[in-house]
Amino acid sequence: MKIVSWNVNGLRACAKTHFRDWFGRSDADIVLIQELRAEPDQIPPDLLEIQGYEAAFFPASCKKGYSGVAAWVRRSIGAVGFEKGMGWETADREGRVITLSVGNLRVMGSYVFNGGRSEEAFADKLEFWSRIRDQHASWVGQGLDVAFLGDYNICHQPIDIADPVGNKDSVGFRPVERERLGGYFEAGFADCFRRFHPGVPSQYTWWSNRPGVRARNHGWRIDYASVSENLWPRGKRCWHEPEQMGSDHCPIGLEFR
Repeated sequence: MKIVSWNVNGLRACAKTHFRDWFGRSDADIVLIQELRAEPDQIPPDLLEIQGYEAAFFPASCKKGYSGVAAWVRRSIGAVGFEKGMGWETADREGRVITLSVGNLRVMGSYVFNGGRSEEAFADKLEFWSRIRDQHASWVGQGLDVAFLGDYNICHQPIDIADPVGNKDSVGFRPVERERLGGYFEAGFADCFRRFHPGVPSQYTWWSNRPGVRARNHGWRIDYASVSENLWPRGKRCWHEPEQMGSDHCPIGLEFR
């Protein structure tokens, strides 16, 4: 199975440039996006119904043109269940999480809170990670396989950010949120990219839109693919697509046997 994920920073804008070509070339069984930023009736019809795929869209209800996630699943992989939200109103009204059920597998796509607007927003981000850790651990306890992809909005380690010293107090690299993400991994989940590429520097998924920043690869690794340890042995590869334009994030991918 091949899963790809991309924070498109607005599907309508990305669809005007690169999204369709990328989707076709990805040849993925599951496609997850973050920052949908559109209602279903605003999405081009050919993206609402892509041949061979079943789709689900979960926009934010609190504000139009904000946040939101979506998923496309290849019909040939079998029956799929979609669950929008995580049962926590703070996250659900912002369209933060969508979960797919395919047999024994649970695939969650998420646009995690940035947390930079206020201390309350930052507290919501920390609460999100506590809830996700417990929810995913519960699924594993039920004998399920779990894959969690999306924009985590955290750089876990200094190797994951171009300027760890200058950003030591920046939201996205604060010690408390890095510890919260580390706690998730320690609860029995593998950071797939780092498992496949240990110690490889300068591997980023987001760059500021300021001129020259992306060309210099002065970025942050904030988009992740994680799996439960019971699924990890089936992992085949995990990658970034930094050359793919269309958003301030690049797509990521995960393939397993």
